[in-house]
Amino acid sequence: MRSRRSSGRSTRKVAEVKPIRFTRHEMEELDPSRELTAQELATIRTIGDATPEAALVRCQIDGATVAAACVDRCGTVELIISAAECPRFSPASGRVAEGVWREGQDSAQTVLLFAYEGVLSRLETYRHDGEVPTGLPPVDELPTWAG
Repeated sequence: MRSRRSSGRSTRKVAEVKPIRFTRHEMEELDPSRELTAQELATIRTIGDATPEAALVRCQIDGATVAAACVDRCGTVELIISAAECPRFSPASGRVAEGVWREGQDSAQTVLLFAYEGVLSRLETYRHDGEVPTGLPPVDELPTWAG
């Protein structure tokens, strides 16, 4: 969010931006871990392909498993990456890629891909209106951009 200060000049009207309410994800550890679903894999590949490190995302996601999933079945998962032969991301931690579905609507939904210590760590999703998503959005309707 940008702060505004007065320069003594006349001001112009700025469009009001609705705040985004974040849902809190309660994660349930899976024992044993499970394979990625087809939807999870397609989502990671789709938003990962928008990054300059698309080949690295694909390398790391090959053979990945899910260690924990949101109890509300919103689509948020924590990943286990067994990518010893893959290089690590730089910067090592933070958002790798992002996509927004139904942008501009109250029910818009964001999908984020994160890395920790150079390795993919989490696929997270939330709705902009604070409601819990009912899963990941359709991949073919998910515009993407790099983080």
